Amino acid sequence: MRDDYQLNGWLFVNLIAIMLHCRMYNLLVSQKMLRKYSPTDVIQHLSRVQVLSVNGQGIMTELRVNLEEQLIS
Repeated sequence: MRDDYQLNGWLFVNLIAIMLHCRMYNLLVSQKMLRKYSPTDVIQHLSRVQVLSVNGQGIMTELRVNLEEQLIS
């Protein structure tokens, strides 16, 4: 790291990433899906999802039907 500001920014981003990972882990545990999916699996599946803004309305793309059903249930 070059200076303290960059180190603080790096630590902050990593703290947020850890918090999101733990939240996702807890959601998987509460839905009893942890045996089938890991947080890394969920991130890989959701990396293909994009939200487009068309006429001021957000449209979700690249979401497979079976993945959408799994996320809703």
